[in-house]
Amino acid sequence: MWYAIFFLAGFALAWIIFESLKRVRQKNEQHSVNAEAKIINQAQVDQKQEHLKKILEMAKDYPELTNNIVEKVLGVSNASAERYLNELEQKGALEQVGEIGQGVFYRLKQ
Repeated sequence: MWYAIFFLAGFALAWIIFESLKRVRQKNEQHSVNAEAKIINQAQVDQKQEHLKKILEMAKDYPELTNNIVEKVLGVSNASAERYLNELEQKGALEQVGEIGQGVFYRLKQ
C-alpha cells in the first residue's frame, strides 16, 4: 500500500517538474524569437534610412528622379521605391512633378 502512495507521489512530483520545465523552455523560446525580431526590425529600419539618404543624394545628380531610377539603383521593388519617394515628399525633402503615370518625376524641393 505504501509503495503505491510513494509511486503516485513520485509520479505527481515528476509531472509537476516536467510541466514547469516545459513552461520555462517555452518562455525562453519566445524571448529568443522576440529578440531576433527586434534585430531584424532594426536592420530593416537601418536599411530604409540608408535608402532614403541615397535617394536624396541621387536627387542631386538626377534633376528628374523617377521611380524607375530609384528601383534600379537601390535594387528595390516598385512599391518600395514609391513608398520611399512619397515619404520624402511628405517630409518636404522632395517635390513631385506631374500627377500620375510615366511623366511623374521628383526633384529636390527648393
